[in-house]
Amino acid sequence: NVKIGDYVASLNPSTVVDDYGTLAKKVNNISTIGYNPKTKKIQVVKVQEFTKHTPIPMLEISTSSTSLRVTENHKFCIFENDLLVRKRASDLKICDKIPTPSVPSLGSLDNASSYAPNFSYSNITSIKSLEKEISYCLNVDHHFVVANGLMTYNCDGDEACILLLTDMLLNFSRHYLPTHRGST
Repeated sequence: NVKIGDYVASLNPSTVVDDYGTLAKKVNNISTIGYNPKTKKIQVVKVQEFTKHTPIPMLEISTSSTSLRVTENHKFCIFENDLLVRKRASDLKICDKIPTPSVPSLGSLDNASSYAPNFSYSNITSIKSLEKEISYCLNVDHHFVVANGLMTYNCDGDEACILLLTDMLLNFSRHYLPTHRGST
């Protein structure tokens, strides 16, 4: 196991990708274990990029077997009313059920194989608010990643588009509109 913060620091991300100062580094030939919702199988997924975010309030989500430190906006898959739903970390509650797939080690899966997991569900036992910290993220194919044995979700393009559209609508100014129609 490699701590994501140590690994991202070693990559030295330098491309600024938003107005908040998020730094990104695109990568090749790096994989991790993820979940493919179309095939419903655990498989090796390609990491597309790593990001380093400016300090933000964090939460520590704990189950009886593990814990994760995440941003308040980080998404989890929760088993609720017989369905898997996405919830932001800030909306989680004690006793919410997080899928914990039984997964082989990354070294035992080759890039072409997939694995039908047996899912169990770990109840959240505690949620602690933490101080602001630098956070790190990875973006993977299919957006589901297994982290510390828990299935989590990373931001997808649709959400990014909605955020950009919302920003444009909230910060709209006629100053940027042309004075006439057409391209001239």
